[in-house]
Amino acid sequence: MKKKHPIGAFLVSIHAMTEAQVEMTLEFQKAGDGRIFGEIAIEKGYIDDYALKSYVEYQELARDLEET
Repeated sequence: MKKKHPIGAFLVSIHAMTEAQVEMTLEFQKAGDGRIFGEIAIEKGYIDDYALKSYVEYQELARDLEET
């Protein structure tokens, strides 16, 4: 079974974003901003490319572990 690993929760866990920043980013999406979470968070200055890359690597590791 594939588990979901939300980007916002991950970024809060590594102290790259605050809960408030995650909520604001989600609000932009709910208001119709069609961009993905990471694009909005980078544009708003909440995270940088390194934080986003860390999430992608985390997702890849989680996927690999689920396959074993």
